Amino acid sequence: MAKKKQRDLQTREGLEAEYRDQAEQFGLDVQVFSDGPLDAKVVFVGEGAGEKEVRQRKPFVGESGKMLRVAAAKYGLTSENAYFTNVMKLQILQDGDEKRSVNNEEFDRWVTLLNWELGNLPNVDT
Repeated sequence: MAKKKQRDLQTREGLEAEYRDQAEQFGLDVQVFSDGPLDAKVVFVGEGAGEKEVRQRKPFVGESGKMLRVAAAKYGLTSENAYFTNVMKLQILQDGDEKRSVNNEEFDRWVTLLNWELGNLPNVDT
């Protein structure tokens, strides 16, 4: 059995690679990871990605996300000092405004991964 590569979870690349590996073990497809510094003290968590987020591979860049970012910036919170992520890191809106169906078991796996992700941010208490 091949030895698993040790990753530096204090880097975005290491954290994202480990997250993607864990998601794959859970049978989950990660389309969008996160944005912002890992040492942020403030975290914004959304439900899931939209079409624009998937295209740009960045959370909170669609219409609602832009409104949140503008409002947060009024309080000095930007992707330079705040962390932006989603519970489900895939597109949840399908054609139009119809949401993708997610059962409780799948949602629980996403929440488990979110807790792991947030638990690896040094300035965030979970």
